[in-house]
Amino acid sequence: MEWSTVVFLGASMVSLVLLMGIIIFGTRRSNEYKEIEKTLGKKTRDIDSDTKELWIAFKKSEEEREKLVQRLQNLEAIVTSEAWESIQKGDESDHIKIHLQEQEKDELSDIEKAGKLAKRVR
Repeated sequence: MEWSTVVFLGASMVSLVLLMGIIIFGTRRSNEYKEIEKTLGKKTRDIDSDTKELWIAFKKSEEEREKLVQRLQNLEAIVTSEAWESIQKGDESDHIKIHLQEQEKDELSDIEKAGKLAKRVR
C-alpha cells in the first residue's frame, strides 16, 4: 500500500470514529431531554390539577364568606333596631328580648330566619 492511501484510510477512520461519537452523544442527550420533558410535563399536570382544586376551594370560600356577610348584616339590623326601640321607650335593660313568630317554618335555616326578621324590622 502506498503511503497516501494509508494516510487517507487513517483519516477516514478517525473521521468515522468522531462521527460515531457525535451520533452516540447526540442520542444520549436527546434521551435525557425526553426524560426531562416527561418529568416537566407530569409536574405541570400536577400543578394544573392543584391550581384547579385551589380555585374551586377559593370560590366555595368566597360564596360562604358572602353568606356570612349577609347574615351578619341581617343580625346587625335586628340588634340595632331592637336596641333603638328600647332606648326610645326608656327601657335600657341589658337583656333585649326578640319575640319570633312561632308560625315560621322549621325548614328555614338560621340564615333565612335572620333575613326574614331583618326585613320585618326594617
